[in-house]
Amino acid sequence: MSLSTGFGRMRTGLKFSLSVLLSLWAISSASALEVSFDAPDKVFLGEPFVVSLTVSGDVEKSTLSWRGRNYPMFLSVAEGGVSKGVGLLGTDAASSPAEGEVVKIWVRSKGVNYMSRWKIDVISKSYPAERLSVPPAMVNPPGSERDRIAREKKAVRKVLRAHSPELYWSLPMVRPVEGIVTSVYGKKRIYNGIPRSRHGGVDYRASVGTPVKSASSGRVILTGDHYYAGKSVYVDHGGSVVSMYFHLSEINVREGQFVRSGEVIGKTGRSGRVTGPHLHFGVSVGGRMVDPSILVEEDLERLTESNLSGRMVFP
Repeated sequence: MSLSTGFGRMRTGLKFSLSVLLSLWAISSASALEVSFDAPDKVFLGEPFVVSLTVSGDVEKSTLSWRGRNYPMFLSVAEGGVSKGVGLLGTDAASSPAEGEVVKIWVRSKGVNYMSRWKIDVISKSYPAERLSVPPAMVNPPGSERDRIAREKKAVRKVLRAHSPELYWSLPMVRPVEGIVTSVYGKKRIYNGIPRSRHGGVDYRASVGTPVKSASSGRVILTGDHYYAGKSVYVDHGGSVVSMYFHLSEINVREGQFVRSGEVIGKTGRSGRVTGPHLHFGVSVGGRMVDPSILVEEDLERLTESNLSGRMVFP
């Protein structure tokens, strides 16, 4: 199964009866559109999920709102003048579970804003912990590097909030290397007895010089040699989705360059704060680090398994 931003194939034989509350109204008086959605009623911390939208009629703009952030939805006109689109959302592993988190979709047509909303339960998920003994310098960088680290963090925060005018990603994403996973997403790392932040991606075993592929099409938004991540590449896929590749030995792309899904963007290495050669692969959705391993699974089952069984159509 594949899911593309041109609204390609998506599994619709879903398991659950309709169990979330949806509402739709026009913010100003006008004839309403027909709007339907496919959306989950529950998600797990750290896991990305898909929202799809179908609208009959002229649509100027559509936006998703989730946990205080807005995500652009890119609609394409299908057969019969029906507009279809898909959005990717998610939470990070360090966020809090909650019942009844509201998701809103705004649709603008002929100068009129329409809004639909439903509630999602964000369910807690257990992630493993890992205790590591490393040289003190790997945990506490020297004072001479603090300004550099601060500049790099600021640059990364900026690109993770990117809102591109185009949408390029498709699912499943391409696995950037073929090596086995040596460290999973969400793992709580404890260095020399001191708890640190959770692992925001997955690590793949790879010898130095292994070609690294872009997980999906997009534009290179940042490259650099950073204190912690080493030689790094960030690719903006649109829709607030950004992938990242750390600890490279070579960077084979430049900022602003457009890359295709599966195109080689660099080679694996051991740059930055690492104990050995590998690739760290991460995906940010709206500035939140989600589990990227789910996005490279061929059947995308974990993206759709808790979705509603059908669509609600509003006149």
